[in-house]
Amino acid sequence: MITKLDNGEFYGRNQTYGKAEFYRLGADNRYHIVLPDAESIYRSEVVSGFWLRVSWLWQTPLPPSMRVLAEIAGVSKELIEAFEQALMGVGEGRES
Repeated sequence: MITKLDNGEFYGRNQTYGKAEFYRLGADNRYHIVLPDAESIYRSEVVSGFWLRVSWLWQTPLPPSMRVLAEIAGVSKELIEAFEQALMGVGEGRES
């Protein structure tokens, strides 16, 4: 499976081999492989502030998208939990 992140970046995920590869368009107009950092995080140079834990690609089930986005955005776990509870109506006299 190949997913384009934005102009100039894409990643490939091979489920059979448990491998993800990230590519970035170079000045030579060719795509070059880019390795995740030492913490196994891929950091985009095209989408400012966007990063991706490689381990998320292999979780079954996939992690909740709201929690992933909150982590990428730097939102505290406590705040996202409170937000999720508010969405479900917990603490407002409704059954959880």
